[in-house]
Amino acid sequence: MENEKKDDIITPENNDDIELDLDDEEQPKEEVKAEKPKLSDEEKLAKFEGITNRLRKKLGKTEETPKEKEAPSKSGDLDYGQKAFLIANGIKGDEISLVKEEMAKSGYPLDNLIENPYFQQKLKEHREAKTTSEAIPRESKRAATSARDSVEYWLEKPFSEVPKEMREKVLNAQIEKDKRESMFSDNPIVG
Repeated sequence: MENEKKDDIITPENNDDIELDLDDEEQPKEEVKAEKPKLSDEEKLAKFEGITNRLRKKLGKTEETPKEKEAPSKSGDLDYGQKAFLIANGIKGDEISLVKEEMAKSGYPLDNLIENPYFQQKLKEHREAKTTSEAIPRESKRAATSARDSVEYWLEKPFSEVPKEMREKVLNAQIEKDKRESMFSDNPIVG
């Protein structure tokens, strides 16, 4: 009996023959769960919208939402195509602002506005006014003409031609002019 008891006791000498048979239930598994990355609110929203859309398609309850129309960058601006269309029709420069104004007032699309007789008349008037303003010379020292009722005009004329009502003003202006020009006489007296 001693031998039997001796064999039942595990010692380092008889350890080679023993097979360890442990059940999975007895030993807890250490599972390393990877933490899911936390989603931002925007990512959660996108995820749930995707799930919702897939479910709607699966159930056949797809509702077509009207897609938003792409708005131009600025409500009054013309795109490059419209500008090219205007240039091809002979409208350029400051005339483009006239086109924008008329489009806003009338509500016509660009191609209908160009053909409109009312707009054609306004464009013609605008061009004539521009031509007229360019034909009038700008004020310059060379081209400046004094009005007949100004003192400067009559200072350059002989005193006998000055009208009676202007003579006093012209005489006073001539005296002031002479004082400003020279405080010394033209004929110096040297002794």
